[in-house]
Amino acid sequence: MTQPSGPDGGALSAQDAHRDDSEAGLFEADPVRYLLHAYNGTLSFAEPLLMEIWQSSGLTMSQLRILRWLRARGPLGAGVLNALSGQAGPSLARMLTRLEEAGFIRRLEDAEDRRRVLVEITDRGLAVGGRSVLRGTVFDDAARGMQATERARIADSLFSLRRHLDPVAGTETPARRRRPPGDPLDDDPVGTLLRAYNDTLVIAEPVLLEIWQSSDLTFTQLRILRWVRGRSPIGAGALTTLSGTPPASLARMLARLEDMGLVRRAFDLSDRRRVLIEITETGKAAIGRSVLSGSVFDAATRAMEPDLRRRIAEDLYLLRDHLRRAAARSSQPAVRRAR
Repeated sequence: MTQPSGPDGGALSAQDAHRDDSEAGLFEADPVRYLLHAYNGTLSFAEPLLMEIWQSSGLTMSQLRILRWLRARGPLGAGVLNALSGQAGPSLARMLTRLEEAGFIRRLEDAEDRRRVLVEITDRGLAVGGRSVLRGTVFDDAARGMQATERARIADSLFSLRRHLDPVAGTETPARRRRPPGDPLDDDPVGTLLRAYNDTLVIAEPVLLEIWQSSDLTFTQLRILRWVRGRSPIGAGALTTLSGTPPASLARMLARLEDMGLVRRAFDLSDRRRVLIEITETGKAAIGRSVLSGSVFDAATRAMEPDLRRRIAEDLYLLRDHLRRAAARSSQPAVRRAR
């Protein structure tokens, strides 16, 4: 395995690059979970970013799910959207009307059956989350800190993962079955890796939205839980800085989350004047630790050849190691920097 590099082209420390004992043993015990665990490790850096973008869109989770399905699968009939979204006919019709009035979708006749109406996402709808969603984030920093061989290898594994996901998720199109020779992004290796990861996010987003919607929490509450889980335990001051939530609003939100049993507060043993917030087991369950089990990722992984499955997993762990190091250099890991 190629030793991962740091931002100056040197190797990551053995601690950064090492799979811990539970991860190393996971491959022997369950190779499918090994890959899912590796990808889920990268998602922890993507989730706060996605939440920030979705929250700023002013759309509900149900509306975002509709846009995600349309972006991933192209024009769809209302019947297909009904089955995918779980929305009842009249509710779906009202939602589509609101999205159309806002300019996120358009309706058009099916060229093969003029009695049938298809729903298509517009350029404005595509801009929600954006195709360059990872530019200027911790993903960008991590990609720039890799050796060229690592960057190419991780991108290749991500494109391979996408090719296996497409048939299972129903997102396969002739243009996406393989990366065309002479792709313009070949001249932009960082952009190539970011596109490769973003391609897998297209399929991961509906899975994440479904889980978050079922948690009955608001976007802001979910973002707070993500930050607490990622840095538990964490002081209220640091949480205010990371989340951008005013102290008074954060205090009320933490009280609600504590009443729900999702977080707990405790005194800092090194400074009794300071209160730390940590996530509870109930809180971890609310946002899902194994979000990919039983999803299209699970099905696609099981269909892979064992050697490919392991290679993709190892490259995902390598990506996660670089993300961890890039996040440690940033005061706001995984959050888009002002440009």
